[in-house]
Amino acid sequence: MYEFVCPECSEVLHIPEKYIGSKGTCRKCQSPIVVGPSIHQNGNAHSATSPPNLVVLQLETTGPASRKHAIIEIGCIKLDLAGKELDSFWTFCNPDQHISSKIIGRTGINVDMVAQSPYPNEGVKEFFDWVGPNPIIFTDHPHYTSKFLSATLLREDIVPPQAKVVDIIEWSRERGIQVKGNEFRLRSVLDTIGFPISNEHHRSMDSCHGMQHLVQYLMAKETQMLLKNEHPSLFGKLLQKNTNEEQQKLFISIMNRSQKMKDSCGNPFYELQAYEARKSGVPLKSVKTSVRNNPDLITHMPEWFEEKRKKIKGIRSLPREDFDPFEDHSSDTAWEFALIEASQSASPEERRRFLMRAIDLNASDPKPYEHLMGYYIREKNYISALEICEKYFDSKNWEKPQFAGSSLKILDRYEKLEHKLARG
Repeated sequence: MYEFVCPECSEVLHIPEKYIGSKGTCRKCQSPIVVGPSIHQNGNAHSATSPPNLVVLQLETTGPASRKHAIIEIGCIKLDLAGKELDSFWTFCNPDQHISSKIIGRTGINVDMVAQSPYPNEGVKEFFDWVGPNPIIFTDHPHYTSKFLSATLLREDIVPPQAKVVDIIEWSRERGIQVKGNEFRLRSVLDTIGFPISNEHHRSMDSCHGMQHLVQYLMAKETQMLLKNEHPSLFGKLLQKNTNEEQQKLFISIMNRSQKMKDSCGNPFYELQAYEARKSGVPLKSVKTSVRNNPDLITHMPEWFEEKRKKIKGIRSLPREDFDPFEDHSSDTAWEFALIEASQSASPEERRRFLMRAIDLNASDPKPYEHLMGYYIREKNYISALEICEKYFDSKNWEKPQFAGSSLKILDRYEKLEHKLARG
């Protein structure tokens, strides 16, 4: 008999080996399943609870919004239950749209590099064909990754395959990894555990190799925790090492912390609504994205605001960052002087000029952003106010616990401005 864990409800099923590779239905949750083969590697066979479809995945895109941006690179590494590499997948994708200078600077990927590559929907379909049934995807941005994978297929009227995602940054928090300044980003976490990414550009395979090291580290931590109270003696630990039972417990623990990809996407988003409208034949109410007098300005979809709001509320309870007197704070002095000059200026024009100077000097405080937005809104210059909101969320201020209250207020103002401009 073959042991298989349902990826939806974690029910352990005992299935005759002759049905390996066949499609069926879980007896508990009635979800469709594909029974995967047992894993045999390096002579160490174990009774697998899933096909070997644990993967780390990283996407690079032309921007953060799934509706108006597209995938330009997919990188993935398939892992076993020890975190070792089994296989890898990589492709560029041709987004068929402009790649901004900001994204080129961040990734090093330009239009010429992706011109002869498959389109995003072709790359995503190729990825799911390669990864196999019911994958569990480790990633540092589960909402972002799930949204782009799903949206890319839904635009082609393809229902995304069943998959689960695990947030490795949240997993790192739970396992006690301490990051300087509580900046829980992939690169800072990898620096902490001793596996830094040397490439200054954000490339998918560099991130995947980093995430592989992080997953190995977390798997070891998870295994230690699972076995902590079960085999207290050294002899017991030696007996337990590399057994089927240990790997099965680890796999079930990973399953329990995973989330369905469709749930990780959050509330119904535009591509899903459009797909369901096409399927039902009921026209979807169009969403106006271009802004009056500025057709190049495209508003964010609601899920972008939901994601930011959720993250800000999550960091609100974290300890505030301490001021390090040994760091170079000369730039802070410059923006602070600009803010003082703004407060002492007699004319509104001069005040705005000093506030913008403070922002251009990377002010590490939300005050200049809030004041300048207030001036623009009072003058009904909503597009300029919106641009200040964008600058604030391009800075790191919104991720600092001490500014969570201000960040939520600015986010609400950002959303209201977009609605106002979209209505014309």
